[in-house]
Amino acid sequence: MKRFIFRFASLFLIAVLTLSSASAQNSSWWPFGKDSKTTEIVVNQEPVKRDAPFTTSFSSIVKKTAPSVVNIKTTTTIKINNRRLSPLNDPLFRRFFGDQLPGLEEDSGEDSSGNPSQRKTYGLGSGVIVSKDGYIVTNNHVINQADEIIIDIPSQKHKEYKATIVGTDSRSDLAILKIEASDLPSIIIGDSDKIEVGDVVLAIGNPFGLGQTVTQGIVSALGRSLNREAYEDFIQTDASINQGNSGGALVDAEGRLVGINTAIGSPTGGNVGIGFAVPVNLVRSVMEQIIQGGKVRRGYLGVVIDSLNNDMAASFGLKSPHGALVTDVSNDGGAKSAGIKQGDVITEFNGKPVESPSELRLKVAREKPGDKIKLKVFRDSKPKEFDVILAELPDKPGLIESPIEKEVVPPQKGELFAGIKIEELSPALRKKINLPSDVKGVVISEVDPSGPAAEADIPPGSVLVEVGTKGVSSVKEAQEAIRNSKGKVRLLLWIQGYFRYKIIQK
Repeated sequence: MKRFIFRFASLFLIAVLTLSSASAQNSSWWPFGKDSKTTEIVVNQEPVKRDAPFTTSFSSIVKKTAPSVVNIKTTTTIKINNRRLSPLNDPLFRRFFGDQLPGLEEDSGEDSSGNPSQRKTYGLGSGVIVSKDGYIVTNNHVINQADEIIIDIPSQKHKEYKATIVGTDSRSDLAILKIEASDLPSIIIGDSDKIEVGDVVLAIGNPFGLGQTVTQGIVSALGRSLNREAYEDFIQTDASINQGNSGGALVDAEGRLVGINTAIGSPTGGNVGIGFAVPVNLVRSVMEQIIQGGKVRRGYLGVVIDSLNNDMAASFGLKSPHGALVTDVSNDGGAKSAGIKQGDVITEFNGKPVESPSELRLKVAREKPGDKIKLKVFRDSKPKEFDVILAELPDKPGLIESPIEKEVVPPQKGELFAGIKIEELSPALRKKINLPSDVKGVVISEVDPSGPAAEADIPPGSVLVEVGTKGVSSVKEAQEAIRNSKGKVRLLLWIQGYFRYKIIQK
């Protein structure tokens, strides 16, 4: 079966989404501090009229919104190897959005010895004017590492302006630009919390550098996440989105901005009716923080979390697989000092249910560093409540780091059960897999590819830490714990730098 590939701007190991608080309906919004006298963002948060008769034309909506959508041209200097000058080897070409087209490369000189040289590349993307005095929103990947950014405004007979970067946020893949202009055709901001699946939307952008293009579809889904470990809350739409649309507008049937087009899902790289947009409420929050404070600050809980299935939920005494399973607690967040432990299942956040890990990430991201939040967790088959003071999300959130201990225990080997062989942790093995010294366990050295461990996606080289609720630190202890267990067994493992819970049929 052909593998379905999600192509999008960037992958975030631990990335974050933030939503702003809603303003009053039909109001104007001035978030920009010293520029408050000149910068006005117009917001209309009324829901669309869903009982209105279906229209035969969207031309009035296009006339109102298209002038606010701009073309973005970037120039970037990259290092190349002159022995491989094919544009397909250009990393910017391989980007799905904001990439350049064949034939747009300009060689800046060759080295006959084949040493790396430099070449200018030209990128194409889209953006949206959000204020009359020149603030523009686009995707970070459209302008990332660009030496020069030119804004082309089609509604002004393609008048061009040189843009400066006000700030970027790679975690939401957003960037705020500024051009020196006045009385620009700014778009009206909607409320992405009020859109529903089935609402009609239009996507406006500059696909393939052809010029401004409008496509129509519906909201296909809400709250989409393409990466299990990322902070994502995409609006999914079947409105056609292609290369160059990135950073363009997704508008509702009344001409209000509800999202910034960012990614597509496709097996080929072309449009197949699965596009994704960053919700405009996130856009507003990021824009406000960047312009007022120069950066985006987010709350940080300090836990590594995983999803639950029915078997895993049952092993923790839960009736349904809802919530976020804590697989590790870091030293640099508020969770550890509040008493959150490995194996807790977070079921509520500030009194509201937590359905999944991605939902918890988003809820945390909406809060600010220093905020006090209330968590309800399920521990030992009983609910508990904790007050947690959130820290600030670091640039690279990390887990507990400990120096490698010296070990003198001679390695022992054995069989856990059919198809799974284990051995003691030697100093060499511990160092090889970068296992912290405070983590005890045994190494799973062999896994039968047709056995239960393979079915549970347990790879060789993982470290078995717990069987059920019993910690194991030797081959003998692991074998004894397995012998005393029945049926489906819950294992805690260290897999490639993270703790993961697995259910395995003995």
